Order: sequence, then structure tokens, then C-alpha cells
Amino acid sequence: MPRDNFRIAAPVWTPARVASTLLFILLLAGSPVTADTILFNDLTENVSITTTSTRVSDVSCGTNSLSEFCLLTLNPPSPTAILLTPPATIGIAEAGSTNGSDEIAHGQIIGTQIAVFNFFSDLDPGAPIITCSPPITSG
Repeated sequence: MPRDNFRIAAPVWTPARVASTLLFILLLAGSPVTADTILFNDLTENVSITTTSTRVSDVSCGTNSLSEFCLLTLNPPSPTAILLTPPATIGIAEAGSTNGSDEIAHGQIIGTQIAVFNFFSDLDPGAPIITCSPPITSG
């Protein structure tokens, strides 16, 4: 067949079709999603938590012989929500050092979709919370 016998018909997107498609997508989206803020404050000798979340529970902050700490649980936004992030630990060190002064760790309560967050900070002076390798560099 000669090439000029082929025609490709592009869909016709009238303003009414565009508006109805957008309305359909918005209806599928449901309620708006908003992010929660969880702030671990380590600017003083007593670590504290400030949050905008209504899903945070079991907040506990204190100091023991090794560190200052705050622990919390974060409940799922709905009973059918699934926690997708695997447990992780993040070490925080000063630039050029392998000695981590702070650590944020999170995990999941087995058999639930409830996340657990732990924040640890070294005592001043104190042993490092975590060792980072290689040394952290400022960029």
C-alpha cells in the first residue's frame, strides 16, 4: 500500500470532553491528601516532639545513661493502609566525622500497619550514638 493511503485520526478533545474527563478524575481522587509534620527538637538538653498529626500516639521523651531520646507511634491513615517503607536507621554526624551524634530509626509493629519512630541524641559530652563510615563530608 502506498504511504499516502494511511490516515491516523487523532481523538477530538472538545472543551466539554476535557471538562468531563477532569471531573471524572477528581471524583476518583476522593478526599485531599495532606502531610503530617513530626519535628524532633534537639536544640536543648531535653529532646522534645512537636507534631501536627492526629495519628501520633504513645509519645515518650526522656534521658537515660546513654542518650536523650523520643519515641512515638504513628497510626495508619485508614484501616486498609499498607506501610510500604522497610525499617531503616539514619545516622547524623558533623561534617568530617564518623561519630554520629543523632539517630532516627523507624520500624513497624509486627502484625500491624503502625509505624514506630525513635530519635536518639548523644549526651553532651557523651559517646557517639552511631558510627558513620566513611566520614560525612559537607557538599
